[in-house]
Amino acid sequence: MPTPPDPPVAPSTTPGSTGPVAATTAACPYATGAYKFKSTVSPETKASLEKFSKDPPEVGGTAKTLGPELIKLKEDAFKTKMEKDAADGKCTRVEKELASPKGGKQKMAKYEYPDGTMVRYKPDGDAFSGGKATYCVDVKNDPTKPDEKPNDVGFKVDENGKAVPKNPADLQEDGADPVAKADHANKAMRAGHISLEK
Repeated sequence: MPTPPDPPVAPSTTPGSTGPVAATTAACPYATGAYKFKSTVSPETKASLEKFSKDPPEVGGTAKTLGPELIKLKEDAFKTKMEKDAADGKCTRVEKELASPKGGKQKMAKYEYPDGTMVRYKPDGDAFSGGKATYCVDVKNDPTKPDEKPNDVGFKVDENGKAVPKNPADLQEDGADPVAKADHANKAMRAGHISLEK
């Protein structure tokens, strides 16, 4: 399937305005969540967002159901649910060592489903968690490939099962005020990096 063309870039001036406004890039047309994607995301991510938006989804269908299910769970119940999915053969579980925001290392558990859905659990959390354990529900661009390179994951999924940008570079900015933009980016990242209560 050919990749759809980028939406047009918004003009640098607005009719009827008294001066120029900042040039913005139109949002990617397949993103339906509260946080929009830039049209400059990779062609692979655009294709994945389009497949994810179909009914039924062609990739990441499990992510759509896990988002609303996992948000209701505290940490122990979350771990029990994920370990049961792995034991039942619904997903494969692997561990990866990475830096801990508390210092030293932590072991992240990754649960990968055949449709490209991947859940990452970090017991020590990450930069967005304020010291709490976190999880992310991701959708890979190619469900058949491992998660090894930056573009292997296309996007994350929020608590409502909607696609959200995986990093600030993919986020369509909201307004021109630097403080508002930073706040918007922080909220978008927290929507995809979800803290777990004990």
